[in-house]
Amino acid sequence: MRFSQTQKPSLGTPINRAHPLAKGLVGCWLFNVKSGNKSWDYSQNNPMASLIGGAYEAVEGLYCDGTDDYFTTPLPPGLVYGNPVTVIIKSRLINTGVRGLCSLQGVSGIGGAIMVAYYDQTNSRVAACASRGADFGSRSGAIDCSLWHQIGISFANATVRPRIYVDGLDVTVLTGDSWTDWGSNKFEIGSGYGYQAQYMPNCVVEFAYLWNRVLSPAEVQQPYINPYAMFEQRPVWMDYVAAAVGNRRRRLLLTRRAA
Repeated sequence: MRFSQTQKPSLGTPINRAHPLAKGLVGCWLFNVKSGNKSWDYSQNNPMASLIGGAYEAVEGLYCDGTDDYFTTPLPPGLVYGNPVTVIIKSRLINTGVRGLCSLQGVSGIGGAIMVAYYDQTNSRVAACASRGADFGSRSGAIDCSLWHQIGISFANATVRPRIYVDGLDVTVLTGDSWTDWGSNKFEIGSGYGYQAQYMPNCVVEFAYLWNRVLSPAEVQQPYINPYAMFEQRPVWMDYVAAAVGNRRRRLLLTRRAA
């Protein structure tokens, strides 16, 4: 079965483990299945994530009200200090200002984090930063944060700066210090900066993916093109065949027009 950009897989649809993007996938939330205040992880690697406050799931995805709602889950085994990780999340902002969208956080009492991805509607940009440092990267200029955007963050190790992607584009700032103090043990959406209400986003989140490896730039672009490709139950080689056939048809059509 093929899924469109807006057609989410339903509960019971398995991930195609032969798909390249399924490699190292340890967290997959589509926010269309919940039980009470728990959100279903399609990768089945995590306990049911918790929806805190009044966070809820509806047709578009996870809704947070920007005051006290957020999503939180412990990180799966293997995602510990210094290990590779990639996060991809698609969302849109409803309120304005600077709002922390998602974060990989350390244990209580530790101020460290790999990053906080945030929306800055005031300055028309999407960015990611260390909670105690400068931006790792951002995409600025005519960015409407009320529209859907996909943010990706990959982190190789404590000596390398995280790579930041917005809508499939690498916007990493390559100068400055790396981030060595992340000590992360949980993944959260909507908690802003330190659970301060003025920084919590009133937002909708369509999906969130978590890998225990660093995705290549080409791999980061794939969910932007087809976010649910890894659920399609067909051999990956068929996609290459379909693309080749389509290219041949286009060449034949151009040849005929030229003649």
